[in-house]
Amino acid sequence: MMLSSRASHARPTPSQEVSLRETVAVFQREVEAHGVGPCTVRITRRRGWPDPQPVTEVVVQAGEVALMTRHRDAQQAVFRAFQAVLDRIE
Repeated sequence: MMLSSRASHARPTPSQEVSLRETVAVFQREVEAHGVGPCTVRITRRRGWPDPQPVTEVVVQAGEVALMTRHRDAQQAVFRAFQAVLDRIE
């Protein structure tokens, strides 16, 4: 998903939100397949710091492992959060 620099700070379109939900569901199943327990995900949009541009914050909790990432692109935030969790539990 490539967005122009102007659109990268806009809210996701409905089709992007569906794609993000599907991506999260696939990663949740992959994490839960490792037997660490249920995987919960919290995705929020926040004002960035020190830059005022909004960022997407993703918190992934799987069993006793909980990690958070922030990125301007929602897909990248999700990928990085799940990658960090998978690296930790493998």
